[in-house]
Amino acid sequence: MRTLLRCLCVALSLLGGVAHALTPAQTLAIAAGDNDARLVALNAAAAAGGDARLAGFVQALLDGEVKVAGDKVYLVQNDKATIAATGEPATVP
Repeated sequence: MRTLLRCLCVALSLLGGVAHALTPAQTLAIAAGDNDARLVALNAAAAAGGDARLAGFVQALLDGEVKVAGDKVYLVQNDKATIAATGEPATVP
């Protein structure tokens, strides 16, 4: 699983074309649920053109910096939390 995510992260960094915003629903689908569903969501986000944050989001998943609380997905880095899809500052419940 980790090898697959690393390969996808590299592939995402090489994607060109028009970027589409990573939505809160996509971050939740990628971060939570069973592995098959998460990979389907990740592939769909990448196929849609990805987002500048998608590769960073995948790396944060690998680094254990993604937290899910309810229907919200947070990036927690250096004791600071942000909403994963938007980058807005947040407090993890």
